[in-house]
Amino acid sequence: MEIDLRPELYKHYHLWSVPEKYRDQVDVRACGTGERIVFLEYTRENFEATRRWTQAHDLFSGPPSAGYDQAALV
Repeated sequence: MEIDLRPELYKHYHLWSVPEKYRDQVDVRACGTGERIVFLEYTRENFEATRRWTQAHDLFSGPPSAGYDQAALV
């Protein structure tokens, strides 16, 4: 979350992936924050909101295959 709130404090780390001979040519201010995998609890409220959204957009046919309690066991 800190990276999203203050990305300028972390963009210089992009230089680690650039070969040293090119580092003086890279302006990290133009870099994004990159992709991160962050595991957060998937709450019952999030599950239900997602289910309502998918149903409203008619993304799946038929009844839901599992509820929150069954899906949380997977």
